[in-house]
Amino acid sequence: MLVRKIFFKLNLIIFFICFTNLCFASKAWKAEIQPLLWDVEFNGRVQVANQIAHVDKTKLGGELILKADLYKFGVFANIMYSRMSGKTDHGLYVANISNQFSVYTGGFSYELYKHTFPYLIENSFTIVPYAGARYTVKNSDAKITAFWFGHKISKQISQHNQWTDPIVGMTLNMLLEKEWLLSLGGDIGGTSTENQYSYSTLALIRYQSQRILSNISIAFGYQVLDQHYVHGRTDNYLNWNMKITGPVLGVFLSF
Repeated sequence: MLVRKIFFKLNLIIFFICFTNLCFASKAWKAEIQPLLWDVEFNGRVQVANQIAHVDKTKLGGELILKADLYKFGVFANIMYSRMSGKTDHGLYVANISNQFSVYTGGFSYELYKHTFPYLIENSFTIVPYAGARYTVKNSDAKITAFWFGHKISKQISQHNQWTDPIVGMTLNMLLEKEWLLSLGGDIGGTSTENQYSYSTLALIRYQSQRILSNISIAFGYQVLDQHYVHGRTDNYLNWNMKITGPVLGVFLSF
């Protein structure tokens, strides 16, 4: 697991180095850097060992999207991070579960179809399928506290989990008068319909002025990530069943 984690992060670093070089090496390349704020709502259930916490929390998360396109072909990387916690009172004892959560996504895309509307040359519609992998890192800590005849008894359980979902998806883009872009993307992934599967969607409305700061645009929208992952036994058991949703807001820097 550690080797796979290091390998994946090294690939992201290599991608970023290549990405920045490509931005300035050739005018044929079109690149974007997209930092986003994500008002994340966690809704679901997480089980660490035999402790179960039902989660309904809202947290502020961050996301960074890197994209580079050469004609119809493209590469992309996506990094997101957030954290959340949950508390369950069982009467005789209390369980506090906290989670640090990060997702690394990367892959390739291809512009399969483009249609320019007659008499509206500044308006177009494109279909862009993509494929890649979504790598999730989740660190969990469960603290169990009980009181027995006036004595406080505590137990700490920590878990570090990583898993990878191969993904396939598609993005639909609608360009209006060069300034407005409507984008709707979604993918599915996983290795099993029982223990490991996920889906993700992202809808964005983007505005880019053609008069001032034409390489900077503002975007807002809504994102959903639904994950199901079951792994391990006894103290190493993890059942992560979570829907992560919320509005996003950010800027796009184009090169």
